[in-house]
Amino acid sequence: PERATLLLAGAMPSPDPVKTLERLEQLVAGGGRLVILFRSDTPEWRIAGPRPADDNDEESDEDEKEEEESARDDMLEALNPMQEISERWGFRYQFRRTLDAQGEARLGRPWRDSVPALPGTITWHSGMVFTDLAPEWTEVFNRESFPVVVERPWGEGSIVLATDNFSVTNEAMRHDRTPGYVSWLIGEDRPLVLDETQLGGAKRQGALAIS
Repeated sequence: PERATLLLAGAMPSPDPVKTLERLEQLVAGGGRLVILFRSDTPEWRIAGPRPADDNDEESDEDEKEEEESARDDMLEALNPMQEISERWGFRYQFRRTLDAQGEARLGRPWRDSVPALPGTITWHSGMVFTDLAPEWTEVFNRESFPVVVERPWGEGSIVLATDNFSVTNEAMRHDRTPGYVSWLIGEDRPLVLDETQLGGAKRQGALAIS
């Protein structure tokens, strides 16, 4: 639908097919709104990179299988190029161990007057934050001054990223509703397309494959 909001809930940091990203960018440039909510329980290694290999001179069957899968993935990527959205859209992920698993995210001061419906604080369930934001990004919510919800214009539309998807889960709808925040995510007078099957969960499917 025109001017629709596509909400991708439960993403994981991981490369995505360039063709998929180009289609999403076309949707947004035409006036759509793309909202990507990363999983609350995103593990630190998904941000920092693969776990280090164990020091073992003997290669196990599991290691051999992983090498075969890696070679296959390299071949697939040659046919279908992949790219990190962080690299493409200008930001980085960071995991802050000093942040509690559950805490509060605070609304940035400029938003308090411009969007009165947004709550001053919301419960947050992730230690992941955004850093090295390109100038186009605007911080919306932060934890201890680290951005956790950001927004940027893209053509006629906009892109929103958040490090926690809890607010749109069934549990939140029952016990910890944030209607002002969820309404802002969707946008005013926009049809909503909710996709929980598109961004980073399955191997090599990308951040936009939901696990």
